[in-house]
Amino acid sequence: MASVKKDKVEQLGLGAVIWIGIFTCACWVINLYYGLSLDVNRRGIFGDMFGAVNALFSGFAFIGVVYAVVLQRKELSISRAEIANSKEIFEQQSFQLQKQNDKTDRQNFESTFFHLVSMLISTAESVYIKRNDLNGPVEIHGANAFDVLKKKLDIAVLPGGAVGRIDEIPELISSVLGDSFGYVERWFMSLEGILRYVDNSGIEGKQFYVDTLMLTMVKSQIFVSFYMGASVVGMDEFRCIARRYNIFSQILHGDDHKEIFDSKYVMN
Repeated sequence: MASVKKDKVEQLGLGAVIWIGIFTCACWVINLYYGLSLDVNRRGIFGDMFGAVNALFSGFAFIGVVYAVVLQRKELSISRAEIANSKEIFEQQSFQLQKQNDKTDRQNFESTFFHLVSMLISTAESVYIKRNDLNGPVEIHGANAFDVLKKKLDIAVLPGGAVGRIDEIPELISSVLGDSFGYVERWFMSLEGILRYVDNSGIEGKQFYVDTLMLTMVKSQIFVSFYMGASVVGMDEFRCIARRYNIFSQILHGDDHKEIFDSKYVMN
């Protein structure tokens, strides 16, 4: 509605200018014709009569220049407002696009993360220990196998100086698990890979995902990963991540385990 009124005003203004121009030209032609009809002596007197008119038109011209400047300033002000509005719209669109990209990145990250966690759980279920029972040899799988393995590692490592035999843990695990040792290695490397994936990502709230990962593991699995990280050569990055996200806080209650942590996870 406002734009229609503005158009009408502009049309009226243009029409007024045209009619004023026509009237001015007509007056000029009439005066010229009348002046030429006079003799030479009276032409000068006739021309002097329009000195005030010349001043008047000069004033009108000056007013026209001032009006043009005012219009130009108004147009510049409107242009600045439009530019500012366009900039605000662009910033809002950029913000929305960034939010959408962040949401997409998080969805992609979580999809990969939970797929890796699912694979880790599946690998843990593949770990087994062969034992001789009253009814003959049996296999203990998954979390129960880690429980047995953790107890055997505690017996082998902790008494008589915890740090002393820590470097022998891979051999100890191999002797306990036999053919299943490869599954433990694969499980531990998968765990280390997931932690590196979270740590190297640009996602916010990394601690939440590390805590979520650790909640999928029973305490015996956390102990085994603690022993593996302390003993395997080349696990410096894993030890740094373990310190950064405090992944072993729930098992560092005994002095022996703290001694191993201080020796292998802090000092190295």
